[in-house]
Amino acid sequence: LFDRQLVELKNYSPTPEIRETYQKLEKSWIAYKDLLLGSMPAKENGSKVLAFSEEVLALAQQGTVQLEKYAGSNAGRLVNISGRQRMLSQRMAKFYQALAWNVGNDSSASDLDKAQKEFAAAHKELAAASVNTAKIQESLELVNQQWFFFQTALGQKAGPDKRPQTAVATTSERILEEMDAVVGLYEKLPK
Repeated sequence: LFDRQLVELKNYSPTPEIRETYQKLEKSWIAYKDLLLGSMPAKENGSKVLAFSEEVLALAQQGTVQLEKYAGSNAGRLVNISGRQRMLSQRMAKFYQALAWNVGNDSSASDLDKAQKEFAAAHKELAAASVNTAKIQESLELVNQQWFFFQTALGQKAGPDKRPQTAVATTSERILEEMDAVVGLYEKLPK
């Protein structure tokens, strides 16, 4: 999915600056994907996976902000925020799992906390958007319910009992799916 969407973004790029960002993202993604798929999973690669994931994320966010500015609409901003919520659900799960597997770096715990705060603040902003339809509100309420369970799971220490890690993984995926639907609903709003 990432490969396909990256090709679409590169082909769409309406300005040279945006095209350059997506070209840089492609190079970073290739190196990241090679680490993920090019060898057997190994604990010693954990810190490399974290570093590449942060590099890919930074470039993807840069492109998103550039596209939002280019679009210049409130709907574009809501699409960006709700799309970022998808990423944050995965980012929180990533840092939690990295800490649980003892492959996190010195900032993993604070990055997890920062992502939780950003998610909560953005969710409030989305819920308060005046353009929300009943369907958007309903979807955001489902996310809010999952967010409660997700926070509970994130607050549990990982140990021999793998249920907290499983809860983090499954709840982050549920939030991702629901926020993906919200992105689609915001994209359909009149410009």
